[in-house]
Amino acid sequence: MIKTLFLHIIYSLYAIRSFRTLINKLITISIEKDNQIRLKTYKGRQQITKELNALKTILITKLNLQNKNDFEKAIIVRNHLYQNIKSNRSDIVNFFDILNAYKNSVETKKHHHICGGMQILYMLCLKSLNIPIRRVQMFDKTEVAYNGHASVEFCYNNKWYASDPTFNIMYKHENKYLSYIELYNLIKSGKSYDITTNNFSIIDDPRKNIDRYYIEIEELIKNLVIDQIEQLKTIVYPKKSNAQIYNKEKIIYDAKRDSEENAVYQFIYKYE
Repeated sequence: MIKTLFLHIIYSLYAIRSFRTLINKLITISIEKDNQIRLKTYKGRQQITKELNALKTILITKLNLQNKNDFEKAIIVRNHLYQNIKSNRSDIVNFFDILNAYKNSVETKKHHHICGGMQILYMLCLKSLNIPIRRVQMFDKTEVAYNGHASVEFCYNNKWYASDPTFNIMYKHENKYLSYIELYNLIKSGKSYDITTNNFSIIDDPRKNIDRYYIEIEELIKNLVIDQIEQLKTIVYPKKSNAQIYNKEKIIYDAKRDSEENAVYQFIYKYE
């Protein structure tokens, strides 16, 4: 009797969770469809750009960015997001509602984010400041079950720099800041590298501290995918991974297509 009741509870919880997952998926699809429509209209793009400009004003004023160069702005904004956003899976966030997405993440703490949400918010903030950015994805392997991570690169003086908003870090070798491609090649060749916080403090939480994270960067970066924004193509290392994740022989995630088709990344890359 007790065993039967226990199993009934387990099945009920599973059904509720599955139903919630389905509802969230439908809401996400609906938001994405609406955002794609907004991107196709001049009025829709105008509204998004208006919010982006408002975000720029907030960041410059709040973080005293007036006399900073783009490198300094990029790391100050990264630290600002890192220190103020709680690390957890959040409810669905419409990032095209830029000001509310920012304020509900940083100020009211209504929205929490893991790496994917941190990546998008960081990219939107840097876009508002006219700093070139590109999306970075990495996976320890290309089949289920895999571990993944999302990060960002920004460009300053014609060089790309790895800047991770989830852990508030950058990477260096021989006192020079690295891109993710440079980091990948160093790790592949067995050479050393350093992790730097740019003198910002690190929160003692395994989800926000790379030294306490459940998987090391050497494992995560085995498959590296970087958006090449000039032509909206992707840079993939190693090339055999083809930026795709498989469950047996079925493709369950295509990193290249996600960047090419997702409305948020289309806006970040294509529209001024």
